[in-house]
Amino acid sequence: MVTVSTDGDGLRPVQRRRESRIYAQLNVQVEDDQEATLQTHARDFSLCGLCITSPRTYPAGHRLHLQIELGGDFLEIDGVVAWTQPREETLGVRFVDVPKEAEHRLEAVVWLLTGLMA
Repeated sequence: MVTVSTDGDGLRPVQRRRESRIYAQLNVQVEDDQEATLQTHARDFSLCGLCITSPRTYPAGHRLHLQIELGGDFLEIDGVVAWTQPREETLGVRFVDVPKEAEHRLEAVVWLLTGLMA
């Protein structure tokens, strides 16, 4: 689990991670509540969320639907914006309402990637 708050300016995250982040570039399709779609990539991820590059900014708490490419297949998962860094065009997304099957797939990817990096 990741607990993230922001510093005084509300933009930079203060990180209190419980899960290790995995540095891996994953293709991600982001859809917002206006059904606007963005093709981007994740800079890193964990079992609790990911950091994506985005020229768009969203307020903290904004709900997003993600399709994360994992080995040619797609994992669909919902998330909320936890923090933004507009200058770096990045934002953190915390996974929410994760189905058990998606959780197991994320765990398998983390296990595989951490084993490859060891």
